[in-house]
Amino acid sequence: MIKYGRNGVVDFLGDFGVPSIVSIGIYDKYLLPAAYWLLDLNWQVALPYVPERYIDEMQGIVDGSEGHVDHDLLRRVNMIPELT
Repeated sequence: MIKYGRNGVVDFLGDFGVPSIVSIGIYDKYLLPAAYWLLDLNWQVALPYVPERYIDEMQGIVDGSEGHVDHDLLRRVNMIPELT
């Protein structure tokens, strides 16, 4: 997800003549933290309405992956549809 987003930003800004190293810097320093903040905020707003089984399912995925899946990233990915 992160690599896909970075490539999209680099391609988009490249159309305007922005060098890729600058685009990557903008993405890493500003856009990705802003996206994480928005998704985390959305989680806090939605949390009272999220069923406990949904939270347990995400924790089960994290536990079953033996450290290959980051809990925060999984939660953020699951919040993307809520923003639209």
